Amino acid sequence: LTNNGGCHSNANCTNSEGSFSCQCNQGFSGDGITCNDVNECLTDNGGCHSNADCANSEGSFSCQCNQGYNGDGITCSDVNECLTDNGGCHSNADCANSEGSFSCQCKVGYSGDGKTCDNLNE
Repeated sequence: LTNNGGCHSNANCTNSEGSFSCQCNQGFSGDGITCNDVNECLTDNGGCHSNADCANSEGSFSCQCNQGYNGDGITCSDVNECLTDNGGCHSNADCANSEGSFSCQCKVGYSGDGKTCDNLNE
């Protein structure tokens, strides 16, 4: 009850008859008197999906799907960008979805980068 028994601020003090013990909280390691943050991201990407980034924080971590994927970071699935507004490709271009990305290619009779397509003068 007094100063957490001398335990670290990120530890739990447990009283017992004639004594006490300190144990670091989840996300921390140490003897309870000294507790250090565990970087969960260093082991198996913190359990995040292979197409997600793991971000360490004090005592915890979070997962966020990479661009081109959606989900909670533990599970990520490819976003088919072509389903919305032809992926931003020109109206005379085809949108091709790929894992985590997409590409635009002008249709036959047109030239350009797929975002802009000009009619060829055959």
